[in-house]
Amino acid sequence: PESHLTLRNQRLMAKLIASIVNLKIKVFITTHSDFLIKELNNLILLDNDFSEKENWLKNNKNSYNERDRLNFERVNVYQAKNGKVVGLNISKIGIEIPFFDEEISNIYRVSNDLEYFID
Repeated sequence: PESHLTLRNQRLMAKLIASIVNLKIKVFITTHSDFLIKELNNLILLDNDFSEKENWLKNNKNSYNERDRLNFERVNVYQAKNGKVVGLNISKIGIEIPFFDEEISNIYRVSNDLEYFID
């Protein structure tokens, strides 16, 4: 769904997907966008109750509201790996996608190393 979308519009797409899921409509997407997944994770985090939630929503009212949430129990995530479909872990803190997280960590590590040598 994120194909040819700006990062801002990918965030809006994540909210649209969450809204559809919250209407109890099944949604099936495929993506290679870690950014879309990270925003879905934000919406999962926002579904939790926490002491500063009301304050946080007030401070971020231009980007999020109480409807921008996604219950992790309504989400299933799979990875095609070695010719099989494997379920991935999901919890109240979001979707765990190790291959995204590892590659993001690697690219930041390389960038930090190179910047260190240049400075």
